Amino acid sequence: ERSRRLAEAAYLGAVVTGGLRDVPRLLHDARTASLGAEGSLAASVAAAHHLQLSGDGDIDAAHAMLANAIGMQQKPYDAGSEITVEALYTLGWVCYFGGRADLWTPFHQALGQMEPDVPELLAMLSVTFADPARTAVPALGRIDAAVAALTEQTDPGWVARVGLACMFVDRLTGCRSALWRILRAGREGGRAVTLSLHALSLLALDHFVTGEWQAAQALADEHTSLCRTHSYRLLELLGGVYMRAMLAAARGDDAATRTLTDEMTSWAIPRRAVLILRLAAQARTLSALSQGDYEAAYQNATMITYPGDLADHVPHALWLNLDLVEAAMRSGRHAEAQAHVAALRPPGAPP
Repeated sequence: ERSRRLAEAAYLGAVVTGGLRDVPRLLHDARTASLGAEGSLAASVAAAHHLQLSGDGDIDAAHAMLANAIGMQQKPYDAGSEITVEALYTLGWVCYFGGRADLWTPFHQALGQMEPDVPELLAMLSVTFADPARTAVPALGRIDAAVAALTEQTDPGWVARVGLACMFVDRLTGCRSALWRILRAGREGGRAVTLSLHALSLLALDHFVTGEWQAAQALADEHTSLCRTHSYRLLELLGGVYMRAMLAAARGDDAATRTLTDEMTSWAIPRRAVLILRLAAQARTLSALSQGDYEAAYQNATMITYPGDLADHVPHALWLNLDLVEAAMRSGRHAEAQAHVAALRPPGAPP
């Protein structure tokens, strides 16, 4: 029982309270006795978070450890088991950070073996985070209903995950008030550090795309500072550094964009965090467009998706459509630009 509780403490430290530095010690203590299946899964979730978020490990190691731990659980998977559901959320995060379609296979298989039904929010995230270009449209009604219900939602974890489900389907602005509630609670001494980080990154993103750059900059700077306080290196790059790079690119500061994206890529390459590489490429695409260097813009954009296609299990391809078409047109690649526009049309739409 003590080992199980230590494993859960490690899990909570990694996932909620910002106690990432304490995770290795808690896991070491937990392993001094037999954990049992549930405790072992909680330990694997905590260890996977520590490996990827702290920067001490790589994506593939976290993925293999977590996928194996989930695979060892009794099937069908119990949709009422909190730790099993959290393990699947975590596996989805690892797949997302890894940025490769093959990583998602055990995640999709596990969801197919869950009974009686996949929990609603996990189901929504599975279709908006994995491959939204192909799977998100049928879920838009459910997502809109979830956003509308945020005014009455008191669970900050639910709010943050609804916000995450909205990132690639243009619904994030509807989550602003609820996300600000999370952030204000964190500023007033709340212990849910990772929820504050999610709120900061989502709000910064929404303020950026709506042209409120000063607010986006302040949120990105706060995100970076909070990550450094709690040693969340991956989230720092994913939220604060990425948004600062995008803001520098939009403002025409190519030197700052290059410095920030070099920081992102130098961290991501040895850890196989392909997502971070794509985010760096997006910022470099925008910076090149702002400088009138359309060849460089095209080369960077096609690191994320090729013209005429929306890359498989690459949700960020949806953010590159206009930039890729513009870069192709202005670099003389008219056929590639036309192919990408054609790929974006719904089936049966007029030419």
